[in-house]
Amino acid sequence: MLRTRIAAGALALAAAMTIPAAALAAGDTIKVTGPTHVTAGHKVTFAISGRTAKKTQFSVFLDPRSCARTTNKEAARSQRTVLFLKSVNGKYRDTVTFLHSSAGTHYICAYLYDSGSKVGPDKRATHKYVTH
Repeated sequence: MLRTRIAAGALALAAAMTIPAAALAAGDTIKVTGPTHVTAGHKVTFAISGRTAKKTQFSVFLDPRSCARTTNKEAARSQRTVLFLKSVNGKYRDTVTFLHSSAGTHYICAYLYDSGSKVGPDKRATHKYVTH
């Protein structure tokens, strides 16, 4: 099931990035919160929240490396997992919960971006945690 969600998410991300749009608003925000230490084999929950001035694309990835600077660069990586992709408008808060069994350092990489826009940078939030 996770493999199906990942494949569907990757297709949705690729499609969303081809539609031109305006730059993000200066006041748009994004934040990731959660534990910094996780025990292997236990469930872990992270919250992603913020605010946007208009409808904006929102993507969240799990990556074993530091987060990329942009959504496009993150999506191009081979060792990342798409946790979710969606549109947000106004105040938003989402959570993601999963069982983490792989020891080491991991990153939750969250991005706000305008689909296909080359104007202005993505807004990005990173949360680093270690699984023991």
